[in-house]
Amino acid sequence: IIYCNISHCYKFIPRNKYNNNRYKSYINDDEQSSGYSLSYNPLDLPNQRIISQDLEDLIVKRSLRFFKPSSKLLDKRELCYLVGLQDKSVLLEENDYTMEESLSELSELAGAAGLTVTGSTYQRVDQSNSNYYVGPGKLREISQQMKKYKCTCVIFDAELTPSQQKHLEISFNEEINSSDKRKKSIKVIDRTALILDIFAQHARTKEGQLQVQLALLTYRLPRLTNMWSHLERQSAGARGRSNGGVGLRGPGEKQLESDKREMKKKISVLRKSIDSVRSHRMMQRNRRKRLGLPVVALVGYTNAGKSTVLNSFSGSSVYAADVLFATLDPTTRIVTMPGLKCPNILLTDTVGFISKIPTQLVAAFRATLEEISEADVLLHVIDVSNPAWKKQEAAVLKELTNMGLTNKPIVSVWNKID
Repeated sequence: IIYCNISHCYKFIPRNKYNNNRYKSYINDDEQSSGYSLSYNPLDLPNQRIISQDLEDLIVKRSLRFFKPSSKLLDKRELCYLVGLQDKSVLLEENDYTMEESLSELSELAGAAGLTVTGSTYQRVDQSNSNYYVGPGKLREISQQMKKYKCTCVIFDAELTPSQQKHLEISFNEEINSSDKRKKSIKVIDRTALILDIFAQHARTKEGQLQVQLALLTYRLPRLTNMWSHLERQSAGARGRSNGGVGLRGPGEKQLESDKREMKKKISVLRKSIDSVRSHRMMQRNRRKRLGLPVVALVGYTNAGKSTVLNSFSGSSVYAADVLFATLDPTTRIVTMPGLKCPNILLTDTVGFISKIPTQLVAAFRATLEEISEADVLLHVIDVSNPAWKKQEAAVLKELTNMGLTNKPIVSVWNKID
């Protein structure tokens, strides 16, 4: 199946005092490449001009891809700086993302989260630093660049350990605030936190909000910092007096311990709520089975056009936008396909995949991903307009293999071929 999706993406390129000339060149490039090419071949290699383009310019440009022209909060958009690292001891396979491609995708994620990318840097090392993830020299370089662009957020293209994130925050805050009278709080975010933030912004239904909350709490639980350790519930009083009596003297319970206990309670409640959602969805699937209609699930990389394909086949008006992770909840519609022995089928739209998908999301969205396992046929929607579409295809197939769905019939849909 080859499906043509003719669409026009309106781009608004803002200008700022950091890279005004760079934005001007982007506007000229978009004006020159706005026409459609009828001789486009999805199997051709990507444009060499794009490959040879400066990485930093490409990252800043792609971060603006999902900027909303209607937004009036351009001046209030938070500035961020991107950091990537390649471990030379790990051999890249043919379908693995290169560091440059991964940073480029990270810039799109930052733009979808409402951030403005001011610049980026990367480092190739034999082994990542256990305390700071990057080397001390690169750490100083990042601090200098953040001072230059006056940004208070740095995003790492990996999942940092809790200790690495804590050490980085302390180092950046000490380095920047030592030479600046106005105290700033530097945020250190990794790729997982950025994706979870996008999910939190796009969760519209109660089911989606429950799943996102579970993923966020699971991610944040080991990253609680000892900010309130000076607060004590029980402690010995002055001159031997005690607030709790014999056997209760001592430092008492710290606020951090109380926060962890409360967070674990919330996680337990959310898991029970999601289990009820799974039961409800199982009842829905059983009712569909009684209808005897074949079920077809749309799967694919995020922003590949799955919701647009669903709307085109069914004539419905499911929310579809040129935004990463616009769809979080599965949507099913009855579609009539003339010429088939059974003309009516059930077409289901599902959440999109992405490379380096956080394990917290896979566990939290288990109820949603079960819709894929119950399908008779999988329609794999592929955005062939993306230069890395083969790697996106391999990333989706890898996740399907991890879910144990290799025995399902898969039909590839080449989308956006215009």
